[in-house]
Amino acid sequence: MPLAGPPAQPLSALPDAARLAQEADRQLRAAVDHLNPSAAAALPTADLLCLIRLLAVVATQRPQLLGKAVPALLALAVQVRCQPNCVVA
Repeated sequence: MPLAGPPAQPLSALPDAARLAQEADRQLRAAVDHLNPSAAAALPTADLLCLIRLLAVVATQRPQLLGKAVPALLALAVQVRCQPNCVVA
């Protein structure tokens, strides 16, 4: 599943640290976008589980990114809780 996002600046024009930070932010935004209600419903279960795990790891290991990862996870949790016949292990 390719992660899509807004076109990034040419990476060669940035220093290494800034380039890595920009790419990481773009990838995180793309992962969060995939968890919006309409997009998440269309994802295969394995992809959805990988995205949930990705955002959980980001939130755990990079506390400065909690504000980006946790709202998407909470919105998904509310969506799943509201679905009829939903079984959560």
